[in-house]
Amino acid sequence: MPKKQNLLLLAFKGAIYIYLPVILLLYIIYSFIPGRDLVLGWERILIYSAIIGLWTINNYKSKAIETDFDNINDIKQSITNKRWKIIEQKEDSLLIKPTFDFPFRLFIDSSVMIKYSKEGILIEGPWYYVNNLTKDIKGIGNIWTKKSTELIGLFLIILLVSLPVLRDLGLFWEVNKIRHNNHIKNVEVIDIAPDRVIGNSVVNTNNYGFAVENDDYIFYIDDELSLVRVDKDFQNKKLLIEMPSRSIMRLNIAGDWIYYSSGETLNRISFDGSSNETIYKLGYLLNIYMKDNWIYFINFSDNSNVYKMDLNGGNLERFLMVNSSDIAIYGDRMIFSHLKDEKPYVESIGLDGSDRRLEFEDIAESLVIYGDYYYYIGENYRLYRRTMDKSTKPQILVDSEVSSYTIAGNEIFYSLHSSDVGYPGKGLYKIGLDGRENVQITNMEKVQGFAKVGNWLLFHSLDGQHLPRLNRMDLVTPNP
Repeated sequence: MPKKQNLLLLAFKGAIYIYLPVILLLYIIYSFIPGRDLVLGWERILIYSAIIGLWTINNYKSKAIETDFDNINDIKQSITNKRWKIIEQKEDSLLIKPTFDFPFRLFIDSSVMIKYSKEGILIEGPWYYVNNLTKDIKGIGNIWTKKSTELIGLFLIILLVSLPVLRDLGLFWEVNKIRHNNHIKNVEVIDIAPDRVIGNSVVNTNNYGFAVENDDYIFYIDDELSLVRVDKDFQNKKLLIEMPSRSIMRLNIAGDWIYYSSGETLNRISFDGSSNETIYKLGYLLNIYMKDNWIYFINFSDNSNVYKMDLNGGNLERFLMVNSSDIAIYGDRMIFSHLKDEKPYVESIGLDGSDRRLEFEDIAESLVIYGDYYYYIGENYRLYRRTMDKSTKPQILVDSEVSSYTIAGNEIFYSLHSSDVGYPGKGLYKIGLDGRENVQITNMEKVQGFAKVGNWLLFHSLDGQHLPRLNRMDLVTPNP
């Protein structure tokens, strides 16, 4: 009968000879899908193998059960259905083995012992076989039912080991899309002319979109939880919405509406605050841009693929199947950063999905095209710039770990990484576009959320009570 060490050996052999080959086969097939990289994800494979191993041990542990069948000849007749083979026969016992359950029966002692006496019949062996033999003896189910049970079991095993692949392929996301499409049936359809879609600037979007402006107003996040509207001179402050706990960020303007994200939702609120609704609630949206009637974003819930949907949340679809770390829209083209075969690339593509081009090969986050240069946070969090000429090497502007930056006029404002893990930057610095005249403006803590609106530079920091505070710097007549 199977002992503990035999069960462990079975689980191990099952993982090596059955589950892992199935996983590898699925991933090999998966690797040939255009636009997808082969990422094995060993941590997930080990977790699934452990789950399946425990299931295997439980299914094949030794068990003995008694049955009220008292005629051994009837038992012999009931098991001669090509599912069992008699190995040894004695006066008071019968040793049989299954002919089904390939290949598991090869990895373990699959023998089932039937002992009979005046008191009754005892069946002892691995639980899976004992259970099947008992049903065969009692005539429970037909051959098709037994075969279908095995097929269902095999299907469930394949489904379990293929879950990482199914998730990476976005099949779960397709189910979420159906949910989303049902949700937006209750969203008010607003017709916004393309020339009234302002969106937000690239430099503001790179810094979580904490502020945005149109010709009449400036909208900004006051304390990470409050959305405020003010005149262009920061007068006539009006609170539009205050969230109890989830931060507000990623502001965009379309028509008379402010779009904002809060947690895993994208919402919009009218300029006067009278109407507020959710148009998307399927997970975190990163780098949100608006162009004409479309919203483009990195979908964190679908492997950071790039998605788009209309301004009412409809027509949600995957725009780019790449694991993107950064996107930006300039005119009718999107520029995006991603890894392929562990190698970094920056590419661009038309918003109609055509004319995909390689721009350069480098790690690039918070990428900005300004003048004739690319500016970005690259390897080791240094701030770089490089010309449009692909043959040139990048220039390091700030040779320290940069947390965030923005460009205003002929100057770059930036903050350095804080020593506290998980917090925004430390200090506010200013440097010329060419990397000269690098000066420190302030040593404020937890600096984040740079936003250029009008002649103002806004950013958040922490005051002495560790509360977020909005700072405002006049870029025309700055304080000495």
